[in-house]
Amino acid sequence: MVITLYTSRVVLKSLGVEDYGIYALVASILALMTTLRSSMSNCVSRFICYEMGQNNDSALVKIFNVGLYIHLLMALLVIILGETVGLWVLNNVLVIPESRMDAVRVVYQFSIIAAVFQVLIFHFSAVIVALERMSFFAYMSVVTAVLRLGIAFMIAYDFDVDKLEFYAFLIMLESLCSLIFHIFYCCRYTNIAKFKIVKDMSLFKNMISFSGWLSIGNMVQLFNLHGVALVMNTFYGVIVNAAMGIATQVSNAVYFFTNNFQLSFNPQLIKAYSQKNTEMFRQLIFISSKVIFFITLFMVLPIILNSEYILSLWLAVVPKYASEFLVLVLIYSAITSLSMPLWKAINATGTIRNSQLISSAIYIVILPLAYFLLDFGFALTLVLFARVLVNICVGVWLGFYAKNLFEFPVAKYFKEVWGISLIVVILSITLPISLSFLFEDNFIRFFVVSATLGLSMLLSMLYVGFNKKERKFAFKLLSNKFKFLNKFQFIFRC
Repeated sequence: MVITLYTSRVVLKSLGVEDYGIYALVASILALMTTLRSSMSNCVSRFICYEMGQNNDSALVKIFNVGLYIHLLMALLVIILGETVGLWVLNNVLVIPESRMDAVRVVYQFSIIAAVFQVLIFHFSAVIVALERMSFFAYMSVVTAVLRLGIAFMIAYDFDVDKLEFYAFLIMLESLCSLIFHIFYCCRYTNIAKFKIVKDMSLFKNMISFSGWLSIGNMVQLFNLHGVALVMNTFYGVIVNAAMGIATQVSNAVYFFTNNFQLSFNPQLIKAYSQKNTEMFRQLIFISSKVIFFITLFMVLPIILNSEYILSLWLAVVPKYASEFLVLVLIYSAITSLSMPLWKAINATGTIRNSQLISSAIYIVILPLAYFLLDFGFALTLVLFARVLVNICVGVWLGFYAKNLFEFPVAKYFKEVWGISLIVVILSITLPISLSFLFEDNFIRFFVVSATLGLSMLLSMLYVGFNKKERKFAFKLLSNKFKFLNKFQFIFRC
């Protein structure tokens, strides 16, 4: 994550605010077209985990190959949509300086190829997640981050090429390398990745149906982010997209970090449901909700309270609105992390149509609302604040939906997860915010606020956020992933 954030600084400085904003805008178009990739990845992982919970090993190779067929079809769909609808949007809708249009078209073509590679990567990563090979993600994330840092340094040199085009080309090569690594690992170190011709229309239809309903929710979520970015572009141009790109880059880094914790819970959630172990299923929802939210707080609260100072240190040039966007996007991410385990629990049941339709109906309000607010001259930050409020509404609705789906104790959930989490946030920020008024915006303020925040978060999370039983349970889960935590057992047992 640290390498990724530093890479953004180097890329922004090398490309400049305008070209960085252009690349973020092109990425927004392709992100909307690759919505299905994460949906299908979750689908493959869910089907494999469910069959593993049923000890039905014979179905695993079949699921792998049917999932691969679907991902190949998705890759073809990305190419078709990219060269038709996406190209039309690029040429006729987006506000891009005319002098950069030739370069943008080249960047767009490289980005389409990279998007195809990413679609295929998601298939193989789904298999790795289902088998809980989390060490691979640790190594792979480091390799990817280092490659991207190398790319950033390469475009910093004054080669006789267009830097924006060169950057897009190198990102495409990095995606190809990542795909090769994933294929090699799956084929060499798993028993599932065996390429065979499988004819099972029933399984094909079930997986398409599951991923299709998931994709509706994912598509609306992407419209929340990238659709709003496109609306902002029509009113304020690519400079705003640069600020939004910076905020999204930080948010993605935080999400990547916390999502890996959720990935470690997902197979256990699905297997517990498959084995009808209701007590373990509920316990995993409660404890994973807190663990993931608290981990997210450790990432986002120091940045939120010191956003302007951190941006000034991190970036050579800080785009306008970057600080305000960053704070609101990180708040949105924190709220999302709180509801994430409940979403995964609902997905584990396989009954997801109604949850996706209703939540999407709530989320879709954001896009016309954003256009309305900007058209009537309201502040840009109000658009992102509206996203936060809508996200809270969806989280509340989700709890009541789970109650009807699998007799979920919703009152206990809001009290012991949402209520306790809110208390932890208040206890964590009260003293640091009070101290922040005593200093100017410099390193001393940053150090005092961050140190105080870290200590208050740690104490409030351990002794208010968790009860004694949950502390032991959380320690057991985390120490299985991070062996060094065994040295700190006394903290969790107090």
